[in-house]
Amino acid sequence: ETRLGPFLMNVNENYRERINFGKRIREIRVSRGITQTELARLLGFAHAGSISGIERGRRLVYRDELPALVEALRCEMDDLFGDLSCRSTTYPLERSPSPPSEGMSRGRSSR
Repeated sequence: ETRLGPFLMNVNENYRERINFGKRIREIRVSRGITQTELARLLGFAHAGSISGIERGRRLVYRDELPALVEALRCEMDDLFGDLSCRSTTYPLERSPSPPSEGMSRGRSSR
């Protein structure tokens, strides 16, 4: 057994969660009569391909994006997750904090 075994299991589980979440988004979107293009515009995405990626589990969704998604789909947060007993604690993901850029962390000196 390789050391990657547990890592690969976690990646696969997360992928299944993304697929299921994406299917749920598609179901809600279609039931509301919203096209991928319209949803992309409502969410501020440049291309409908971003929505296709979400619905296929290829584009990650972050927790801070959920409120805009709920508003655009005119649904409740619980609608996105379906059966609450199956709600994942690992997906959607929390964003990793971005390290401050070098220029901002040093500040500017006045001359």
